[in-house]
Order: sequence, then structure tokens, then C-alpha cells
Amino acid sequence: MKLCFSIITLVFIAFGATLDAQQFRKIQTIPANGANVTLFLYQSSDDAIIEFRAVNRDATLYGVKISTDLENMQANAPLPFTGTIPAKAQREVPLFRIERIDAGKAFYFRNLNWQLQAGMAPADPAKPVVHNGIYDCPWPKKKTFTVDNGFNGYGGHQGIWGYATDFSMPEGSQVLAAREGTVSALEQSFTQGGNDPALGPKANYVYVLHSDGSTGRYLHFKHNGVKVRVGQKVRRGQLIGLSGNVGWSTGPHLHFDVVVPDTANGMKTIPFKFFQKGRPVEPVQGMRLSH
Repeated sequence: MKLCFSIITLVFIAFGATLDAQQFRKIQTIPANGANVTLFLYQSSDDAIIEFRAVNRDATLYGVKISTDLENMQANAPLPFTGTIPAKAQREVPLFRIERIDAGKAFYFRNLNWQLQAGMAPADPAKPVVHNGIYDCPWPKKKTFTVDNGFNGYGGHQGIWGYATDFSMPEGSQVLAAREGTVSALEQSFTQGGNDPALGPKANYVYVLHSDGSTGRYLHFKHNGVKVRVGQKVRRGQLIGLSGNVGWSTGPHLHFDVVVPDTANGMKTIPFKFFQKGRPVEPVQGMRLSH
């Protein structure tokens, strides 16, 4: 997961006559910190409109949140603007526009602030996620695995990351989507694993964005063990990768949790349940789970 913040202060003051045919020219290029994403600002030929566009050349979908203060201008979308930027895009994606209101007065925008969130849209207090999912066990039928670390357990399963499960699982085991959705982010290039918190950011993973705005996270895949691509729609029970022992890990296992956007931290885990013999159960340390 990458979380990038860029804060730019811009002041734009202009007057101009309205033209019948609008042409746009690029006036600002703002690269993100830590991600191959760039925000572009275009100005209309009559100076009255600013269009925000972005391009994402990473293999990860990013959510974007943009805020700015307006004077004698209005936006064609609610501000702060929230949206997503597709992965591996070859073209700039239009996001929103701001436009002058009164032609006889000065107009400007300033205090432009934009944030990126890998794999999911940033938190929007006006649109909280209402989680409505119960999950299948993320492995094939007739297989049984044990909860090695449950909710609010040891290691990283604390605080906002407390609603998470680790399943003891031999390397190379098939990992299936526990719920249908769209692959929003993945990583499979890391090779090293061990009981070292410094390896925490180096776990191979797949994120699946669900229809309610929550995201299922599957971690510790083996090197080059991911079997899906960003933007791919997956069905419940579809193969997404092979388990491993990469990242902060005391042994071969699969980490699974469900996260939602969070204003303070970017994201946070939430409680979830698995279907066990047709009924939903909360995973508890030491529990053996199967379809």
C-alpha cells in the first residue's frame, strides 16, 4: 500500500473574453511523491475554466482526493473531489473542472491539496462505507486451515489493523477470492520473508475492491505467485494466487482482512465473518475452518 500526499498552493487570477470554440493548454504538471502518477491542470482559451486531469502509469489503481479553495469559481463536481485513476493508463483521465462565475470580477483557486490511496478511494465522510459482506473461506472446497492469529491477536493485529486473520498454510497453496470484486492493487516482486517488522511493507499482496466500497486484502503470496491483474473482475471462489512466506512472517501463511477508507489513517480494518457450514462465524484463534 502506498499513501502519497502532495500539497501545492496556487493562485490564479485572470480576466478574458469568452470564445466560441474552447481550446485548453497545459499550465501545471504536478508529480506525486512515491507513485508514478501525475496531476495536470489545463486552462481554457478564455482563461475561465481549469480542468484537472491525471495519468497513472503504476500497476495499481489509485483513489484520489482533491481539495482547493475557490473565489468566484465553481466546480462541476462536489469538493473535495474523490474518484479513482485506472492503472497502467496511457492517456490522461479527466477528473473535474472549475469555472469562473462572474466575468466582471477576479477569480482564483488556491491551497490545492491532493492525496492518493493505493487500491481504494480515500475516505469521504459524506459517503461512508456500509459493509455488507460475509466471506467464503479463501481456499478450495474440501480444504481445511487453522486460524493462527485472530482478531486483536499478536504482531501487527493491533489497533486499526486488529480485525485481521492469519491462516497457517503451506507455500504454494491456492488462494481464492473470498468475495467477488475488482482487483485494485497487487504486488508480487518481493522474495524475502522472516520474523522482522522491517519486512512488513515487503509482503506480496492482492487487493479486491467490493461493491460496497470495502476492500479484501490477501497478503504473503509467493514471489510471482499472483494469478490476476489490476482491473480484472473476479468472482467468488476464483483463483487469485499462490500462498507464500514473504514479508513479515513467522511461517508460511495467508493474511486476510477487510479495510475501508479512514480519514485519519488512510484505511482501517473492520470486523467480518466467514461462512462455515452455511452459517456466518467470526474467526477465532485456533479455529479450523472449511467450506
